[in-house]
Amino acid sequence: MKEVTFKTWDFGGQKEYYATHQYFMSSRSLYLVLWKITDGVNGVNSIMQWLVNIQARSPNSPVIILGTHLDEYQKNKKKYPKDHLQYLRQLMKEKYLDGSVPKHGLPNIVDFLEISCSGKSGSNIEKVEDLIWKTVTSLKRHGSDKLLLDELIPEKYANLEEIVSSLAVERRKEKKDPVLHYQQYKVMASDQLLNHYQKTFRDSSEISQATQFLHDNGILLRYKDSSLQNIVFLDPQWLCDVLAHVVTVKEVNPSKNGILRIDNLPLLFKSQAFTPENIRTYIVSLLSKFEVALLFDKEHLLIPSLLPEEINIRRKGEKYVKVL
Repeated sequence: MKEVTFKTWDFGGQKEYYATHQYFMSSRSLYLVLWKITDGVNGVNSIMQWLVNIQARSPNSPVIILGTHLDEYQKNKKKYPKDHLQYLRQLMKEKYLDGSVPKHGLPNIVDFLEISCSGKSGSNIEKVEDLIWKTVTSLKRHGSDKLLLDELIPEKYANLEEIVSSLAVERRKEKKDPVLHYQQYKVMASDQLLNHYQKTFRDSSEISQATQFLHDNGILLRYKDSSLQNIVFLDPQWLCDVLAHVVTVKEVNPSKNGILRIDNLPLLFKSQAFTPENIRTYIVSLLSKFEVALLFDKEHLLIPSLLPEEINIRRKGEKYVKVL
């Protein structure tokens, strides 16, 4: 039996984070989509947005749907209608898995299970483990009959992965953001490849291909946008946290009215890879790329997820959002 190492991402379910999720989705992934059984029909319906986003960003990727809190449901079974769980299973099947009805816009849903983390018998955790193993070991490269896990990659790609992890750790120890300019990244990666592995990249094309492979597998992030293509994020989790902080850190956006002062952005970044002249362009481009914030005027950014709802504005008799 071959050994498989999983790199796991846990996407926050809060609506403020929805805009950022799509840019961390990879086509070489297995997705677990969770819903809470005790939420009933609303829980079943709530995962539609997640499934559509997966299909849009990672077409035909395998998905396993998991209903959580099975133990809580069973403990309070008398509170629910008779055969309630069976009804939810049928609804789930008809809505997402019934092959007789075309499921346009949905990914490759492998199966669904109900689970609990109580550790007691009947929690179905072992079944989930088996299903995950069966799914990943049968995955095939798109348009090919070859198993994805049997795909051979150049040894340098694996070496580069270790180098990237090492560079990220090193920069954190130095109290720097795990971010590098692409030229800086190429020099440092090439030096370490030679010093630690006695190898060299054939040309700039080879290191570019290796970097793209790591991007596709969520090891690092390098986007092709003109404003970001010269930036390499060595730690995707760090980037995810930074984007989340824009909508959650009070020091950055104390008013919570959906307007963010651009002058406050440097509070999120300490990277010495960027000079004061380009940090503004870099951060604004980054936030725009992830649709977290949009340029409102020369001094402010608009954060859509934090804008007050129209009904609340009308209750206060306001006709616009005031920029302080």
